[in-house]
Amino acid sequence: MICMNFCRYGELELSLLTNQIETLDLHGAVSRGVGARGVEVSETVGRMKASIPLVALSLESAVERCMNFTGGSEAELLLQTLDEVMRIYLAKLQDMLRSLRIACGVDLADNNSLGSKREAGVDGSKVKKESNVLDMVSDEEEWAIVQGILQVLAVAESLNNRMAVFEATLRATLNRLGSYLDLSNVLSALNQATAFSSKSLSMSELIVGGSGGNTSFDTAILRLVDKPEKARRLNNLLEQVVHM
Repeated sequence: MICMNFCRYGELELSLLTNQIETLDLHGAVSRGVGARGVEVSETVGRMKASIPLVALSLESAVERCMNFTGGSEAELLLQTLDEVMRIYLAKLQDMLRSLRIACGVDLADNNSLGSKREAGVDGSKVKKESNVLDMVSDEEEWAIVQGILQVLAVAESLNNRMAVFEATLRATLNRLGSYLDLSNVLSALNQATAFSSKSLSMSELIVGGSGGNTSFDTAILRLVDKPEKARRLNNLLEQVVHM
């Protein structure tokens, strides 16, 4: 069962994180139409900003699970999963930005369908009505919309800062992992054992002393020994992190 879970680590982690992202409620207020668009924009932007620490916490928990469960042997899969999850989250934010443009009257709610109707010769009065929606916005509401748009800039800054902190923490974790696993020495020992087939390696020779007695890291080394190509890829990845 444990071996099966190791093999499915990337799949299970991606499923968990994707579910957490998809359950985020970024829509906020129901579309209010002319007269309360400023409130709609403000509430939606507020929810977008509040989602950032939640997503960061999910990513940090994923890193911790990888270290505890696999000893870092699946770090390559972890990074691929984190990239995919961030892609999903950013796409979700982009969808919300498009909805805000509609709420502010910058874009039409259904440009494609309206365009096709005009091409088919259907009455374009609805298009004109939608395009003039900003003319019906009061000065007070227009100012509220402007404030909401400025808050979007704060969301972008908050996201950038929080992800910078996460990336720095992740880089430090991977640096420690590289020191603990010491895969260069493990691979060197394996190469020597291959060159001199009469020599057999003991467990203590494979676990070169870097793990400090941490069982999860020791287990990771033993798993990687059975998959030398994976060990080489992980070693290259960890060396790249050191030189970043």
